[in-house]
Amino acid sequence: MYSLGFVLFVTFVYWYIYFFMKITLPDYKIIAKKFYKENTKNLDVPEAKFEEAILWLRRSRAQYIALNRPIEVGDVADIDFDTTVGLIPLEGGAGRKYLFMLGKGKFVPGFEERITGMQIGEKRAFDVAVPEDYWLTDLCGKSLHFSVTMNNIQKEVLPDFNEEFAKTLGGFKDSKDIEDNIRRGLSLEQNDREIHRLRLLLLDALAKETKADIEEEMITKEVERVFNEFKRGGPAQANVLNYLAQFNKTEEDFKKELRPEAERNITIALLLGRIAVEEKIVVEESEVEGKIEELKKYPSTSSGQENPEEKIQDEDLPSMRLYVKNMLATEKVLTFLEQQ
Repeated sequence: MYSLGFVLFVTFVYWYIYFFMKITLPDYKIIAKKFYKENTKNLDVPEAKFEEAILWLRRSRAQYIALNRPIEVGDVADIDFDTTVGLIPLEGGAGRKYLFMLGKGKFVPGFEERITGMQIGEKRAFDVAVPEDYWLTDLCGKSLHFSVTMNNIQKEVLPDFNEEFAKTLGGFKDSKDIEDNIRRGLSLEQNDREIHRLRLLLLDALAKETKADIEEEMITKEVERVFNEFKRGGPAQANVLNYLAQFNKTEEDFKKELRPEAERNITIALLLGRIAVEEKIVVEESEVEGKIEELKKYPSTSSGQENPEEKIQDEDLPSMRLYVKNMLATEKVLTFLEQQ
């Protein structure tokens, strides 16, 4: 499923053309009202999440004691390692003074078992067969050869979470104040994720009920845009290449499979634009200026888009202003739908 940031990007690209196209909207107010009535729920932060946050805090103040014995599960290892597939070095498969806690599953299954019992200064070389269901699909079923040197072994000692610990953090009255702060933060984070999830589901529901006469050229361009996103690299590219090889498909075959997604993307962008016009949703220039100033101070975004920091160095760029204006308009449309 696409991200909301992606929707913002597509909206930015297609917003200006909505009025040239034949598009029939469903009764979006009724659909939105029914959708949120059926899907909105109060969320409680899982206790495990809270405990995880407390543990992270304790680890931020942990002490490490050097050990002079064979490494065991739960110890912190400092290793140098190299990985090859056959005789070819694995990209990203080497590390120097790499720290990790043994037993946490940070490496491919089988690796940690092979280094358990190593002494400081010891070197080991061994092979590990990657499981067929491993999450890095391009490594599934392959045999990896590891060369490992144990540099150091330490024991992590965590402080107790109590009033003395609270004093070391500063800015908090006591341990309960810390707990309350963590729970509030986790609750806000969880609510933000839920808002994001529901918005995507609502947009899908609206798109299915929207009729749009989309030009073939536009669909082709959107297919190319989505496909090029996969070609930029990273795990997504590896998964696509593995998929094409596994099912003996060409890039053109894959592009055909992307067509429904492309049509949906365009439909969503068009319906957002049309709703904004129908409901007279506007963005004032002062809002655009304020957002640009905010982005200049805090350039990272949660939209999932490429960081626009370079563009906003010159805030007079029309394209950047249009991007910000449409981003704010999209947010207003989504908020409007939530309030039905």
